[in-house]
Formats: sequence, structure tokens, C-alpha cells
Amino acid sequence: VMKIVGSSILIAVIVGAVWYSMKKPSLTVDTDQYNVIATTQAFGKNLKSVSILAPKADFEASLEEQYGEVIAPELMARWKNDPAEAFGKVTSSPYPDRIEVSSIEKINSKQYKVLGNVIEVANGKAGSIKEVSTYPITLILEKNDDIWLISSVEK
Repeated sequence: VMKIVGSSILIAVIVGAVWYSMKKPSLTVDTDQYNVIATTQAFGKNLKSVSILAPKADFEASLEEQYGEVIAPELMARWKNDPAEAFGKVTSSPYPDRIEVSSIEKINSKQYKVLGNVIEVANGKAGSIKEVSTYPITLILEKNDDIWLISSVEK
């Protein structure tokens, strides 16, 4: 009888452990959070397409084309006036590849703070691309006419 009880308990523990390890934690993300993350990732994806050291006209055109739908007009104007404040690539390699979001915090109904890391990559042997560095980044996004735009970026 003790063997049966012991075996039953062991089986129950194993089944419970398997079930627990297989269940996925539920992460609820509302529409605003989803859009804030998507805007941040779109900005991160386009970092490599903006050359900070390009001639002024090319730099400004690149800002408009790559960031026009994700950054606020005020930030766009600041970066056009002072390219050293802007985010993008400075060299051909390494270059910023993406932003990995590490946290998102609601400041109020119209503002979110996003913490993340810019992942920089370099071209390796035989055309491979490898991660070479990261740096932290903080973004503030503001809702304007139901669209989330980046209003502040700090390294």
C-alpha cells in the first residue's frame, strides 16, 4: 500500500511539474502598449538608414523618410537643427540594427516611457552579421490624435 501511495504521489508531482513547465505565462498588452512598442521597434529598425554624417540635405531627407511616421514634429525639428543630437548610424560598421524593449511604463493616458537597448551589429566573415555592442536608450512616446509618436530619445 505504501508503494502505491508513494508511486501515486511521485506521478502526481511529475505530472504537475510537466504541466507547470509547459504552461506559458500570460502577458496582457493593451492596444496603446502594443502601439508604443511597435513604434519603438519601427524607429529601431530604421536607425541604420539614417546617416548622421551625411550632407545636410541628405540627412534631413533621410530623417523625414525613415522617422517621419514615428517621431514628433518638434523632435524632428530639433534633430534637423542639431544632427549631433539625432539617432542613426555614424559609421558603416558597426551600425544600429534594432531596439530591444526591456520595459514600458505608462506615465499617464497620453505618455509612455520605454527603456530598451540599441543592438549594434557588424559585418563578419562571408557576409555574416554579428552583434558587437549594445547601449541603453530611453524613449518618451506621446499620443497625438490617436497616434503614438516619439517625443524624446536619450542614450
